[in-house]
Order: sequence, then structure tokens, then C-alpha cells
Amino acid sequence: MPRRQQHHHLRHFVVSRHELRWSAASLAIITVAVLALRPERDSIDPGTVALIMLFAPLVASLASLRVAIASAVLSAVVFNYVFTEPYNSLEVREATSVVALVVYLTIAMAVGVVVARMRRHAAVSDTRAAQALLLRDLTIDLVRQNVWLQPPLSSALNDIVEVL
Repeated sequence: MPRRQQHHHLRHFVVSRHELRWSAASLAIITVAVLALRPERDSIDPGTVALIMLFAPLVASLASLRVAIASAVLSAVVFNYVFTEPYNSLEVREATSVVALVVYLTIAMAVGVVVARMRRHAAVSDTRAAQALLLRDLTIDLVRQNVWLQPPLSSALNDIVEVL
């Protein structure tokens, strides 16, 4: 396999600094939640703990979808290990706990997908806005420099402004 193709496949495993920062923030949220809530785990409703733990994948989704999914899986495992009986075990004894973990993972991943799509759409929107400004500036420069084209271009520009 050519060297260039080998590196192309490795690109999927490279983690950016941006992703590392948000991963660290997500991990910190999981750690703080465990340290703060573990002493009270017998008196706190597991649903409340799950909602608090969802904050980690939400923060991670600001990095990328893959970081959000990794955070969702990690927080689900930590939630199961620390906050569901039997404590300090990955064993799931009750059917309701299985359903709760599946729902938790589904919601966490859905949040990651939605935020990732929103970020992607915002980036596309920003690019299109920059392109529109550039086209506007080029049109204005063209109209100012060409006396012969000035009346029809000015009229067309006014029509475009009215439509937008």
C-alpha cells in the first residue's frame, strides 16, 4: 500500500488538541460527579444521577461526535459501576437497570449527534455568509469601477437586497 494511503487510514485515529481538551473536560465532569454523589448514592434517585452524568457527553459533543460517543459509553459504564446495585460491579441484575442503561446511552448519543449536526450546520452557515459578503464586496467594486455597467448592476443589486 502506498505511503500516502497508509496515512489516510491513520487520520481517523488522530485526536486533535481541541478534542483532547473537551475529552478532559468530560472526564473531569464524570470524576466530580462520582466524587460528589457517591457518598450519597443510597439516598439519591438514580434518575437524578443519570441526568447529572449526561452533562459529560453533552460537553464532549462540543469536540466531535466520536468524543461524545466515547464519553457517553464511559459515563454509562461509570454510572452502572458506581450508582447501580450491585455497587462496584458491572453486573446488571434487574431488567429495569438494563433498560435504564440502554435509554441512557441512547439519549447521550442522540445529544452528541444533534450537537455535532448543529456545529456542522453552523460552520456551513458561517462559510456561506462569508462567501455572500465577498460576493457583495466584489459586486460593489465592479459597479464602482465600471461606469457602463453601473446602472444595470446597481438595479440588480437593489433587487437582490429587496429579496433578501
